Amino acid sequence: MFGAVNLLLAGKATPAGPPTFDSAGAGYSALGGVNGSYSHDIAGNFVAIFGWVSTTSASSTITATVGGQSATSAYDVTNGNYGGYYYYEIAFYLLNPPTGSQTIAVDATSIDGMTINSVSCNNVTTVDTALYSAITGTALTASVSSSNASNLYLFAAMGANGASADFSSLSGATSRYSVAENAARTAALIIGDAPGNGSTLSMTATANASFGINGIILPVG
Repeated sequence: MFGAVNLLLAGKATPAGPPTFDSAGAGYSALGGVNGSYSHDIAGNFVAIFGWVSTTSASSTITATVGGQSATSAYDVTNGNYGGYYYYEIAFYLLNPPTGSQTIAVDATSIDGMTINSVSCNNVTTVDTALYSAITGTALTASVSSSNASNLYLFAAMGANGASADFSSLSGATSRYSVAENAARTAALIIGDAPGNGSTLSMTATANASFGINGIILPVG
């Protein structure tokens, strides 16, 4: 859906070394027909936003901003109609975001609720195609060919069972943030990252119960 994008700007020096994790945001998870926002203390040169958005429309428009600057959509898909609610899995990114404590906001038309958070990284110059996978069960394993060992692979898994979905562990990647479902139509969300290994990279999010789990991998270089 989205091809590799070279994000190195003319006149900018190439960042030294491979991409590394910087920090995670405070995150947001709530119902009530209100768009979500939270703070993120950013020192890196790249931010990725992941989440689950519930709306009452099959054609909602979803946008994200970092400190008022528009982020680029890397992935945005709805996985169906559940009693009149539509669940979207999203990923956005922004290169060279404003640094320091910034407000990250996600807005959606026909909003019902959402669970979202972000991670920032250092030394990012490129973003490759976002990959998506889904399963109904207690664990989702997402795999990617990581022939470029200098890439960093950002991974987010999300899902809900209408009550108390949660992720108990993340293997094959370092967990940076995790939150349990706190109300129907919000979601459990876990975000992590792993460096490339020059071969096939697999990351597994394990849940506390069987439910529909969706995963997004966003490779950055």
